[in-house]
Amino acid sequence: MKLLTIGGPAVEANLALGVQAKPASCRLLCPYYSVGSGFSADVLPLNTATGITTAKIMIMISNPSRDDIVNRRLLSGKAGWSFFKQYVFPLGYKQEDVAVCAVIRCSPRGGKFPLGRDKKMVMESCRHHDQGAIKAFGPNMYIIAHDVKLSYSEPVYSRLIRADIARAFKFAEKGFKPIVLLGNEATELCAPFIVGDGGTKTWHSHYDFFSEGTWPHLSVNKEPKAPQGFTPARY
Repeated sequence: MKLLTIGGPAVEANLALGVQAKPASCRLLCPYYSVGSGFSADVLPLNTATGITTAKIMIMISNPSRDDIVNRRLLSGKAGWSFFKQYVFPLGYKQEDVAVCAVIRCSPRGGKFPLGRDKKMVMESCRHHDQGAIKAFGPNMYIIAHDVKLSYSEPVYSRLIRADIARAFKFAEKGFKPIVLLGNEATELCAPFIVGDGGTKTWHSHYDFFSEGTWPHLSVNKEPKAPQGFTPARY
């Protein structure tokens, strides 16, 4: 049985179960636990016969959309389906060729990514979940690209994003495992030097290889710490 998501492709019934509660680790690690809505895990397409991923590249977005939260799958709503139609299918690739992850896995309040101190803490806390699909895919290089939202107002960004995704597939054909960082939030995880230096508008299409040969955040927050109870206030 399949259900039709609003504006998107048919989705398997077990993916349309409604908003998922956050994992217990979010409560222990994240100051945004009671602010962000729902939870959407990363997507790693697998060959059902071998259990090996079919993904050639990985895409990192800033956060799930409301549709993604309801479907429990990143890039599964109207905007997600539009993404594949515009940036993947024209290159001759399928949805199964693309793994998808996010900087944060809940939907931020008002649809706006947190700012300031909250932004830093939330981004750090959510690295605990990089132990799943990101670790399994094992990206060994990154490519900086614009946020897809920019293309809604300026169509020229669509061509630039498509070119960067095409470049990622070319690297994949040579045996690399590229991750395309869509937007400033995703890029800051791997290339913090863009902050205050033009962001993705200056650094789009830039690529580099991870010095340790894999995603640099796998050693961060591997296990949540047990709650310590109350501590006396300091005066």
